[in-house]
Amino acid sequence: MNLKIKPITKLFYYYYDYKIVMDANSFNDMREGFDFFDSEHSQINTMRVKTVYNNGKVNLYFNGKDLLNYYTKYYKELIQSISGPINDYHHSLILKSNIEIKKTLYYKKYRYKVKFSKNNKNSSSSIGDTNLITKLRDMIRTNPQDYLGTNLYEQRFSYYLTPVVYVTDKQSLMMLELIAKEHISQRIKVITIKEIESNERPDEETN
Repeated sequence: MNLKIKPITKLFYYYYDYKIVMDANSFNDMREGFDFFDSEHSQINTMRVKTVYNNGKVNLYFNGKDLLNYYTKYYKELIQSISGPINDYHHSLILKSNIEIKKTLYYKKYRYKVKFSKNNKNSSSSIGDTNLITKLRDMIRTNPQDYLGTNLYEQRFSYYLTPVVYVTDKQSLMMLELIAKEHISQRIKVITIKEIESNERPDEETN
């Protein structure tokens, strides 16, 4: 059995790092055969594990390398797949709300996704302000290689429908911030699975 960990893009159930899949009957049979008064088995806190049975399989969700090491030691022959962070760098990224892990960049080109709020209490204007929208449109039109805009041409904006601008790199992000920083509600940066595997850290200072 190849126990290579499949990289994840987000936490399971918004909480768990790891997921192990095994045959349910084999897992139950083996677990029943363990002596849980044995020192190593007794130290495993099963309350930390979310167990989900589905179509003859059991999915174990948990946090911590100690549990990962335990299951790969005692259930190695039963494990069908393991998903989770592949290194410490990967684990640190999963916990960041302004990082999105994907197979590729946005539209295979853009590093950042910038979301705009409908209103900003510190600003005298709103996202529906004609001047601001015009500036965003002009920037995208004159620099199509660096920006891609969505929801910029709707007649009315709402909480669910506000402008989003995709940006290629850090320098272009700084230019966007110059004209609309006070209206930005969130900046999300993509790190790809390939970059995680090679431990690349693009624009790390902007995280």
